[in-house]
Amino acid sequence: MQLKAPIPGMSLTREPGNAPWEQPPLYNTAEEALGFYLQKLDEEERLDDLLFALEAGYPVASMVDFLTSYSVMEGYHSFDVKMLISPVLHEYIVSLADAAGIEYTERMGPTKEERMKEKDKKRTKALLIKAMSSPVDQVTEDNMEEAESLMDENGEASPEENEEEDEEMSSPLIKRRM
Repeated sequence: MQLKAPIPGMSLTREPGNAPWEQPPLYNTAEEALGFYLQKLDEEERLDDLLFALEAGYPVASMVDFLTSYSVMEGYHSFDVKMLISPVLHEYIVSLADAAGIEYTERMGPTKEERMKEKDKKRTKALLIKAMSSPVDQVTEDNMEEAESLMDENGEASPEENEEEDEEMSSPLIKRRM
């Protein structure tokens, strides 16, 4: 059997303080670290690579997190400085992309609006299932109005647009239940 992972406690066998993050950082203040990044991002080759990555769909937030985390590991600045300069770097990169006319992605995953829309769809579906599963005499006008208003807010379907389709689909169901 061959071990492919470090043995527990192996890190304690080396002399402490040899890793870059165990040394005092190269840049102690947020201003110094930000100057370092701005100087590096101002170089033509790096700027070209950065804009290419943004154009290819790499999110700005992930890029900033990668750059600052790597610099913490290499001992350029501390984690505290990373937290202070990350929003500034994010805005700087966004402004570079805007100036270059490049479409970019801010963050990975759905936006807040997309999450809220999905949440509203799930609520509407639950209300409609509840209304359809209850006997016809227990379905009140208030329940139907609430479901219709949610459908209108989501922009998915309005009662007027699908009135003919609703009549075709709901009529046989109501007749079967009676």
